[in-house]
Amino acid sequence: MALILSGSPEYVYRSYVWGDSDIQDYEKFPYRDILNAPPAFQFEQASDAETFQSPEGFEDLLHKRGTTAFLIIHDDTILFENYYNGFARDSWFTSFSVAKSFDSALIGIAISEGLIGSVDDPVTKYIPELSGRGLDALTIRNLLKMDCGVSYHESELYDVLGSQSDDSKTYYMPDLRSLALTIKPSKEAIGSCFHYNNYYPILEGMLLERTTGMSVSQFLQERIWKPLGMEYPATWSINQTEDGLE
Repeated sequence: MALILSGSPEYVYRSYVWGDSDIQDYEKFPYRDILNAPPAFQFEQASDAETFQSPEGFEDLLHKRGTTAFLIIHDDTILFENYYNGFARDSWFTSFSVAKSFDSALIGIAISEGLIGSVDDPVTKYIPELSGRGLDALTIRNLLKMDCGVSYHESELYDVLGSQSDDSKTYYMPDLRSLALTIKPSKEAIGSCFHYNNYYPILEGMLLERTTGMSVSQFLQERIWKPLGMEYPATWSINQTEDGLE
């Protein structure tokens, strides 16, 4: 049986040459810088009496499991902090779905600034291209909660029939905006259940771009990264260099 590859050459290259995702993926994708600004916030350091005393074998376990960093923070005080497997406090690595929490925080900020009306607004209010295809009831709240209602095919990069998984497409496709506009309803009613769906953070990014007039990275930088006094700058991977989307 022949495997038929579809999609752009860039997508096929990323899928098969880059392969499975890993914490060094930030080195592969183009990105936008997220700058920090002084003064940097510093957690208090615990006294010797407060410091977490790791049980025998604990840190060896963290090392063997591929852990990069392990911190325990209580009431703004660091009780334990250590790094493993060649990583240090200033090391870079891909955060993966931690970005989804930043997305939801940024949407909350956009609502507080009057740029977005409410989490109960229909997505089509901001992305009208999705209107009239059975998705008019899809709300921003549905996106944030990962509610079912939008078709999503999870599998390896290509299943036995040669069809592409949405896991692969939403990670490696060079044009994520166009991809997100191809979504279709699933057999489940919108909001009737939970289904992890990587189209949702893409749509959230498009919402933020359209309502703030900034890239998602710039909005994060100005509303969260600098005001919180992050100690180090960061980057946010984008799908392509020209007109990229986080």
